[in-house]
Amino acid sequence: FGRGCIALGVFNAVLAYVCIARCGGADYSFTADRRIRLEDLANPSYPCIVVGFNSVVRYFDLVEWLIPLDEEYLIAAATKNLRNANLTEAVFGEADDPWREHLRQLLAAIHAEAALSPIGRFISQQQLIKSLEQRAKVNYYDRRLMITARETLARPLIVTGLPRTGTTLLHNLLTLTGHPDVQYLTYADTLQPAAEAGDAAARTEVEQAVAFMGWMRPLFSKMHEMGASLPHEELHLQALSFYSMLYESQYHVPSYGAYYENGTKPWRALHRLRSYEYVRDLLKVRQWRTREDADRKDRTFVLKSPMHLECADALLHMLPTQGFTLVRMHREPLNVVLSLATMLAYIQALQSDRPQPAAVLEYWVGRLERMLRRAVADDDRLRARENVDVVDIAYEELIRDPSGTAARVLEAHGLSVDAAMRRRLKEYEETHPRNATGGGRFAYDLGVFGSALTEEEIAARFDFYRERFLS
Repeated sequence: FGRGCIALGVFNAVLAYVCIARCGGADYSFTADRRIRLEDLANPSYPCIVVGFNSVVRYFDLVEWLIPLDEEYLIAAATKNLRNANLTEAVFGEADDPWREHLRQLLAAIHAEAALSPIGRFISQQQLIKSLEQRAKVNYYDRRLMITARETLARPLIVTGLPRTGTTLLHNLLTLTGHPDVQYLTYADTLQPAAEAGDAAARTEVEQAVAFMGWMRPLFSKMHEMGASLPHEELHLQALSFYSMLYESQYHVPSYGAYYENGTKPWRALHRLRSYEYVRDLLKVRQWRTREDADRKDRTFVLKSPMHLECADALLHMLPTQGFTLVRMHREPLNVVLSLATMLAYIQALQSDRPQPAAVLEYWVGRLERMLRRAVADDDRLRARENVDVVDIAYEELIRDPSGTAARVLEAHGLSVDAAMRRRLKEYEETHPRNATGGGRFAYDLGVFGSALTEEEIAARFDFYRERFLS
């Protein structure tokens, strides 16, 4: 009996080590000033249990059988899950809704370009099945209760800018400081917009997903804080239409990025408008789910996403009468490129068999340039609209005075900022020093990508933007 207990204890210790330990290349080192420097984006370290899973699935050639990733399987799996949850009518979209075409384009790009590992394929499979389930649930409730026809949205306050420009800090200041006329989406809301307010099972599922992501990608939380109850952007809502910038961030899929981005052909421009209509409908569903008082006026949604920077037509289409306040964050583009490319190369490498940090960097240099060119082209037209207010904020201004900048934004939108509100803003700034000091936790180095691009070449591509917004 004693030897059996010892053997069981040793087995459990080994299992715990395998689950916790990481295998592969060295992830990072520390610079002299204690900033984190990623060492090898092409050879990340993985949890050893993931290495084992990938190896076994490949050795026995089980990828296609064990982890199917095709349209028919995903729809069948989502339908089965919905029936098990007593939702017998699985309608994923109306006849004229282009969601199926978007899904096919995404799957084709994943298979052709993403080079997913078995664990990456499993994560993607489960994510897409969950997205289909949420589509069906939203349609189920809307068909019966006419939510999107009855709900109205107050004029929203929209924060946008390139990723890594301080949009998250500003968004948190605007939403987590208790303004009575503000509402916002949490990460759980964006993943499960049909869930009831206070649904403990749904919240637990999202918390488990966040924990798994932290286990797989331990440095990601140092780059971007995530939590089921924290404010989040609308990229995941748009992803439920399978037409979203989220997917080109999650995978290296240039063909899908071109499909999503190319608005020159009429039907693709229409698809973008339809995806924004769907975001508007999901906001109405979430507002209906979380309304505390049936007689209370609708509160202002504070929204945030980089996709809005290049989608002026879609925003105007989504909110034609009430308009919106658009807050645009600005930062030196070279810093943005290095920060964003490092984060995305790190994320993509941990679910790919062939990490491509140089290709990720070069793709996003071009992608961000095109986003900013569209923002510059749309600037005068947005400012000319009577129902649109535009507020431009430099990253350095936000870092220098976070609470004061947030107060100015609220007032620009017509929301009152009294002494108590200013105290709450200041308290948030003082109690969240990591978010309010402008980062500095990572040392970004162009050399780790293995690209032939130089900093001078990258910087020169954004001269037009500096002249417009940073001069």
